[in-house]
Amino acid sequence: MITKVNRNPRCLKVNIERKVVKVDPNMAFPITRFKYFQIPTPTPDGIETVFTLSEGYVSGTLTVYRDQLAMQGGGVDFSETTPASGILTMISAPQIGEVIWCNYISIS
Repeated sequence: MITKVNRNPRCLKVNIERKVVKVDPNMAFPITRFKYFQIPTPTPDGIETVFTLSEGYVSGTLTVYRDQLAMQGGGVDFSETTPASGILTMISAPQIGEVIWCNYISIS
């Protein structure tokens, strides 16, 4: 079991399709900083588009799911508003009953 990814140039990571890919040796994080199935607040109400995670995340590592469908970042489906504060903005407001969850690498 891998417990820490080190700064070795031959360091590997697993992508969302569970395939091993090379990683930038400067992007190495302890495995405890990888967060999965995190629910942001507030609960979707059909109006609110700004959501906050319980902690900040590393910019570019956020994956957002809306009712189990992966959303596209970069302003298509969501934007990383303030990663250090854990804030993201959905382009369209999730409706009542929709479930939003996120995977990311935390900043601490």
